Amino acid sequence: VVEYLLKARDLGIKVNKEMINRAKDFLEKNAYYDKQDGNNQPTINESNAARKYGLTLLGSDQAKSLQVNIEELPPDLLALSIMANIKQGDNNPDTNGLSRLLSIAKTQGDEVYWEAGRSKHFGSRDASTALALRAILASGSNDDIAIKASRYLLRQRKIDYWSNTFGTAQVVQAASDFVNNVNEFNPNYTYIVRLDGKEIAR
Repeated sequence: VVEYLLKARDLGIKVNKEMINRAKDFLEKNAYYDKQDGNNQPTINESNAARKYGLTLLGSDQAKSLQVNIEELPPDLLALSIMANIKQGDNNPDTNGLSRLLSIAKTQGDEVYWEAGRSKHFGSRDASTALALRAILASGSNDDIAIKASRYLLRQRKIDYWSNTFGTAQVVQAASDFVNNVNEFNPNYTYIVRLDGKEIAR
């Protein structure tokens, strides 16, 4: 929610400043962890990953102090953690989480995808793969994996949506990032047209 409120503000849409401040205050003070909620409840580590991403977007000094063990995160939250780490200046794939993200990718023919996160986070393969794609694009590397992930997402569309509203929103954002960052749609090719062995165009 924070991410899209900030995007709306940056596009010139009037966003209540108090709402942004309350979101920042909530993320700075809460781990929203309840031991009574059963197996589907996020761990403190998972909550910190989500909080770290939101606080990084909000420019909070507390973002860097949140400890996150990337080895224990599901793919969707791992991707958020990677994007937060990159925004904070950590471009090393071994420390920002990107190497682990790539290591848990699933290959399916000419596609790659990532498994769903928790249902409490509206998890789905679509959402995890879209968030992973966004993290890869943020790193500025691994275009080949990005292309395979985008291929997977395009083939998963069900009429006019993906797994759920959250998954659809993440796929649309990832597709936008992909078009703006990968030269797949703006290839730099040279071609020659010959007629009877004679070059007529280049």
